[in-house]
Amino acid sequence: MSDQNNSTEQSVDTLWNGTDISKMNKKQLRFAEKISSTKFVLVFLSVVLSTFMLWYGKIPPIIYSEILQWTISAYILGNAFIQSKWGK
Repeated sequence: MSDQNNSTEQSVDTLWNGTDISKMNKKQLRFAEKISSTKFVLVFLSVVLSTFMLWYGKIPPIIYSEILQWTISAYILGNAFIQSKWGK
């Protein structure tokens, strides 16, 4: 029973990759929270996927620039909405 409680306490203070969050400063914690958000992961995957598609010639450069523009704009708008009074 004590081993189970001990492992639970340990998992509370670690991130998904095993990093001990109790040793991180405030700036590092905000960065870790930001990159672990679903929005960031979706934007990152969208940018990576569109970059590879451009590289292999599957999409023209004008479409690539539109994908980047709309993806990053939606990410910024989403963050602004969440921080506004309507997002809370």
